[in-house]
Amino acid sequence: MPGPTHSIRGGASRFALTLTACIVALIVVGAMTVRYITVDLPAEVLRRSTAHATEVAREIASEVATSFQIRPKVTVGNKTIVEQETEVARFVVLERTVSQRHRFTHSWLQSTKTFEVEGTFVVRAGIDFSRPFEIRIDETGSDLHVQLPEAEIFGAELQDVDILRDENGLWNKLTAEDRERALRELRTRVLEEAEETGLATRAREVAEENLRKLLETPQRAVTIESAPLP
Repeated sequence: MPGPTHSIRGGASRFALTLTACIVALIVVGAMTVRYITVDLPAEVLRRSTAHATEVAREIASEVATSFQIRPKVTVGNKTIVEQETEVARFVVLERTVSQRHRFTHSWLQSTKTFEVEGTFVVRAGIDFSRPFEIRIDETGSDLHVQLPEAEIFGAELQDVDILRDENGLWNKLTAEDRERALRELRTRVLEEAEETGLATRAREVAEENLRKLLETPQRAVTIESAPLP
């Protein structure tokens, strides 16, 4: 029959084994907890954040397409979520009606011909969306970086014309080419005036204002810069 000493030793051995098992279990649980906190949890947070940013990217692409008739390229990090697609190559932001007068005279051997004309033009300025238009979104969906093409003047469309003077000289006659050249010069002056008065700059400002109203929220910052020329 085992004595008291054997019972004490057996109990101590079982206690030591139990304690060792508990320590090992704690170490395993601790290691698993550390892995979850340092690896699995950040990966899950990143996955959920990226999924949210992807959803935001698609919503933004749809909103911009509705307002601008252009679906921009939208990226989250280095991943392209939406490719650029345009329904109209040129999006008119501003229109301005301008009246301009031009006088053409030419003398030859003391015979002078005169052609004076006043034209009303519609000058249009906007953005050519055949150039790159991209929105980059960070993984949280809270920071938008927009590359918007520069605005430009698309042209001046003649709406109305009034001939003020159409006079031939005695032997120096007006020709169809004279009249056509006068109208071309009139259009050129209208376009130059539009450039000088900053119509394209104002169109850019309006486009940026509209984009900010569309995209910016208290939780989402928007940065807009000019897209590089191709």
